[in-house]
Amino acid sequence: MTESPACYRNELPARVAIFDLDGTIIDAAADIAAQINLLLQARRLQPLTVAEATTLLGDGLRVFASRAFQLRGAEIGDDESSSFIQGYLDAPVAQTRLYPEVRKVLAELTGEGWRLVVCTNKIEAAAIHILDELGVLSFFDIVCGADILQGGQDRTTGYMKPRNNKAQPRWLG
Repeated sequence: MTESPACYRNELPARVAIFDLDGTIIDAAADIAAQINLLLQARRLQPLTVAEATTLLGDGLRVFASRAFQLRGAEIGDDESSSFIQGYLDAPVAQTRLYPEVRKVLAELTGEGWRLVVCTNKIEAAAIHILDELGVLSFFDIVCGADILQGGQDRTTGYMKPRNNKAQPRWLG
C-alpha cells in the first residue's frame, strides 16, 4: 500500500469539514450506470435505470457491480468487474455533475476559514480528476481515496484521527 502523506497529517487546523464525494458533492450515478449497463447488455441482461443504480451505490465500484448483477439475477466475474472499473475510470465525468449550491457552499466555508477534505471510496486519482474537471479541486486541502487508505471508508472510526485536541472535524455526507 502506498501511503499518501496528506492523509496522515499529525495535526489539523481547528475547523475541518470532511466530505464524502459521491452523493454529497457530486452526482456520478449516471456515469456509473452507463458503464455497468455496457456489461449488463453484453450479457443480455436488462440495463439499470439511474434510479436503480443510485440505490446500489455507497460501498465502492466493485461492490456496486456485484449488486447490479445480483439485481438482474446474475453473478459478475472478476475480469468483468475489473473491466467495469477501468471503463468508468477512463471517462468518469461525462454526465457527472456537482449538486446544486455545492460550489457556493465550498466557497463560503473556505471564506470562513474552514479547511476542506474529501474522503471517498473512489480511487484517489479518479476523485482528484473529477473534482478538477468540475472546477472545485482548489477548494480542498486533502483528497483521500479508498485505494490508499486501509480498511475502506468507516465513518465511525474515521480515516483521520487528529492528534491535536483543538481539531473539531465535521463529517458531511
